[in-house]
Amino acid sequence: MDGRLKEIDVEMLQRAFKDSEMGQNQVARELGWCRDDNALADGTRFARAIGLKPYQQTLVTGKIVYRRISTTSYERAVKIVTAMGLEPTDYGL
Repeated sequence: MDGRLKEIDVEMLQRAFKDSEMGQNQVARELGWCRDDNALADGTRFARAIGLKPYQQTLVTGKIVYRRISTTSYERAVKIVTAMGLEPTDYGL
């Protein structure tokens, strides 16, 4: 490998999420993804991280567009699958 982390297709994470039978907030809590200073789990952040929900991007022209991610880093994918209580190797990681 050339030192860069491999990019992983988020469809694999979506499949793992479905297999886990956990909710978005449960996984976000396991990852430590909370909103601001309160302890509410940020399920929306999790949904965006695995491509289930689009994120908002403002272009230099001022136009707002909504996009879904299609890949994530290997490191992040392993953390997410592990947080769901699943074995990363079962999903090709």
